[in-house]
Parts: sequence; C-alpha cells; structure tokens
Amino acid sequence: MAYLRGSTYIWRGGDDNDEFTCFCREVECVEVPQDDVDAFVAMRWAQLGKEGQERATRLAVEKGRGNLGCDPLLEALGMPTTLADLREKAERRKKPDEQR
Repeated sequence: MAYLRGSTYIWRGGDDNDEFTCFCREVECVEVPQDDVDAFVAMRWAQLGKEGQERATRLAVEKGRGNLGCDPLLEALGMPTTLADLREKAERRKKPDEQR
C-alpha cells in the first residue's frame, strides 16, 4: 500500500513475506506497518460519523480515481473502476484493427 499526494508519501512496510524498499528522493516518506494503518483507518472511520464518512468517501473517489487502489471503493459504490475503464479503452483500440 502506498499513498502519494503532493508532498505526502506514506507506504506500508513489508513483513517477512513481502519486502518493500522505499526509494524516496523528492519527498519525505513515512513507513507505517499495515496493521497500524488498518487500526488507524478503522478508528478514524468511526470518529467521522455518517456525514463525515460520506464526505471522506467523496474525497477518496475524487483524489483516488485513476489509481487501482481506489477500485474496491469504486466497486462498493457501484461506480466503474479504473481497471474496467482501462479494459474498455483497450477494447476500443482493438476494434479498428479488427475491421481491417
């Protein structure tokens, strides 16, 4: 898991089965263990309440659309995913070739 927006870069460090090395040069980064990220997200989500959750969801979609990491959220909302958009574009590119 990695999150990059402007000068903010947060990444989930590897465990015994999944090593990840940060190669940050342009921004300062923070490594946070995945379990800690999950716990923080769960606590923050509960604090937001319904209105705050809706606002946070809209913001996540606005800022995250185009990032495959946002696809599970888009799916949950019944919206087209980035992967689906990419597949559709690939199919449209194939069609002119097939007509030749």
